[in-house]
Amino acid sequence: MVYVRPKSKHDYDQVGEIIAAAFKQQNETILVNKLRNTKSAKIPELSLVVTGDKVYVVMSCSLEAIGDHSSLVLASLAVNPIHQASSVGKLLIEEDIRKSTELGFRSANVLGHKDYCSKFGFEPASRYSITCPF
Repeated sequence: MVYVRPKSKHDYDQVGEIIAAAFKQQNETILVNKLRNTKSAKIPELSLVVTGDKVYVVMSCSLEAIGDHSSLVLASLAVNPIHQASSVGKLLIEEDIRKSTELGFRSANVLGHKDYCSKFGFEPASRYSITCPF
C-alpha cells in the first residue's frame, strides 16, 4: 500500500539518497539541506513523502514573501529511480496542490521540468515576468 504523509526528521537520510539518485548528483541534496535550515517559513503539511515499505518520492515546500503577496515555492520533487513512471510523483504533486489550496494559497512556483510540470497546470514563470534568482 502506498500513502502520502508529512516528512519527518527520521526521513532525512533516505530523502537525501533519493534526491541524489533522482538527480544523479549531490547538488540538489545540498540545496534541500540548505533550504531546510533557512529562516524562510516552512509549511510542514506540504513537505511530504510518498511511502510504502520505504520512501519512494519526496517533495519539500517553503514559503517566500513576494511584495505584499505570499507564494509557495515547491522544490524539490524527487522520485526514487526504480519507482519513476509509476505515478507516485503525480500523487504527491496533486496532494501538495490540494493541501496548498486548503491552506488558502492561490499561487505556487515550482522548479522543475516544463513538460512534466505543465501536466499539473504550471506555466513558465517568464509569462508573468517572474525570474529565478539562481
